[in-house]
Parts: sequence; C-alpha cells; structure tokens
Amino acid sequence: MADPEKAPDPFYVPAHAGADDYLHEAAEANDPPSGTFYDPENDGIQVESLGVHEHWNNPVDKQYSRNLGSGSGIELLKTSSILDADLNDDAKVNLKDFSELAQY
Repeated sequence: MADPEKAPDPFYVPAHAGADDYLHEAAEANDPPSGTFYDPENDGIQVESLGVHEHWNNPVDKQYSRNLGSGSGIELLKTSSILDADLNDDAKVNLKDFSELAQY
C-alpha cells in the first residue's frame, strides 16, 4: 500500500515504455509501481485495484494467464465465425443493436 504522507518517488522510471504504464498503475492502484497514493475522492482512502492488466504470451497464440492455466486473470475466448452486429434484425447496425447487447 502506498503511503499517503509520502510523495511519489521522483526517480521512478516506468517499467514499460509508452502508454502501458497507466494500465499497470490502475491494475495495481492499491500499491502502484510509482508509489503514488491514488485518492480521487480526497477522503484519505486509497483507491483499490481497478482490475487486471496482462500481456498475451505471443502475437500468434494470444494466450493470457487463464488460457495458459497459470492464473485467474484474463481469458481470451475465440469464436469460430464472424458475429452479426445487427442484433435486432432491422438491416442496420446502430445504437439499437448496442441496447440489445447491453441487456446480456
């Protein structure tokens, strides 16, 4: 857990190049690599982890920890066919289709 009284490490160097860092910070918001105390509501309570962030094993297999049986994180599900986005069969793909999807 990051210390709310301690300033983030000024010499912190991101572990990953590019925009990936914010994903690592969010996934470990309760104990982020930067040491930042994330308190968006300014109530002295540190935000908890905002979820999981993983990288797949390689660009061909695209397997995550659950696919590999090595963790309880992300699992990539593959489909064998292209899904039809016109969920309400009105011959248009629009927000009405999204509202159909949101019901699941």
